[in-house]
Amino acid sequence: MTSTTTDDGTPIRCEICGASSLVNVSRPPGDSVCPNCGAFLWVDAVVEITRQTSFIPDMTLREIASTTRSDAVREITTCAAAEFDWTMEQQNELTDAILKREELGSTGIGNGFAVPHASVDWLASCVTVIAFAPNGIDFDSLDGDAVHTVILIASPKSKPGDHLRLLERVSRSIRFWGQSAA
Repeated sequence: MTSTTTDDGTPIRCEICGASSLVNVSRPPGDSVCPNCGAFLWVDAVVEITRQTSFIPDMTLREIASTTRSDAVREITTCAAAEFDWTMEQQNELTDAILKREELGSTGIGNGFAVPHASVDWLASCVTVIAFAPNGIDFDSLDGDAVHTVILIASPKSKPGDHLRLLERVSRSIRFWGQSAA
């Protein structure tokens, strides 16, 4: 079977196996194949329309191995630090800020999604990383279910409005992704 997965595809959750992935969708909006189980998927046109107003992650991690919230945050920030040439000090500061935010309440929002986020002084612009966790992560989510898709947001403290707008766009995208898989 030819994989339909690409780094810049449409995010979707398969209604058969529940796997999250990025897939190429036929144009006009229509169908694709789940790269995990091979099921034929119909993709609602709303997904294509919302791509114009949703976020595009700066980095995609196809598969992370972590199964705990703190390990997942560390794994993602380690990969991001390597990709974006952050120092070990910067990586640790971001990791600590995100984990401190998690102490206030889980960013596991349900339906297999978590959106850990924090602001730091040294960033010039927002950075987003989407990571897929096939084994699931215990994120202490609101619905009690394991997280399979993590969208990490890091933003500059000097631009709090950018942070809030990005959280809104990510939230909107997650809502539409959930609807397209229903």
